[in-house]
Amino acid sequence: MIQRDPFQGSQVIDMRNLRILIPALFVLCIGVVTTASAQTVAALDGSGNSGLARVWFLWTSDSTVGGDTGATPTIYANGTPLGALRAGSVFSHDFLPGTYQFSVDSYGLPTGKTYAAQLTPGMQLYIQIQYLPTWQEGIPSGGWAPTDYSFFVIPMAPQLAQAYLPTLTNLGAR
Repeated sequence: MIQRDPFQGSQVIDMRNLRILIPALFVLCIGVVTTASAQTVAALDGSGNSGLARVWFLWTSDSTVGGDTGATPTIYANGTPLGALRAGSVFSHDFLPGTYQFSVDSYGLPTGKTYAAQLTPGMQLYIQIQYLPTWQEGIPSGGWAPTDYSFFVIPMAPQLAQAYLPTLTNLGAR
């Protein structure tokens, strides 16, 4: 009886080659992901008109209250509605240079809080919508009831906002 070599005709992988191949593939994958993320941010971030200021409105998460509020608060500039925003989304609006008061529907304790910004040509401003306990914004409340929360407009650092942009649903320009 003739016994065949089970490895005959197959290739044996040399482990020394894998030690070089695996890190090279890892670096290649990281490069592709980084390039794709940078292109996404660039596509979202290009204002295209240097005479205007672009303001990004983003709501990164609804997890601060332990779940989905189901809210879609409307954002206002100088009392004029710009659009509604839902958790995990972003939209932008181009403004002429000037001073603007930004606000959002409260969906809780009415606060009247606004955020004032002086916009200049070519400027990019990032405003985050957050659903917070009112006491965190200096507004007294009666305790921990759901009505003691409200939406607020809060400026966000550009570096942090740009890191969030690729993870959010872009609702486009409003």
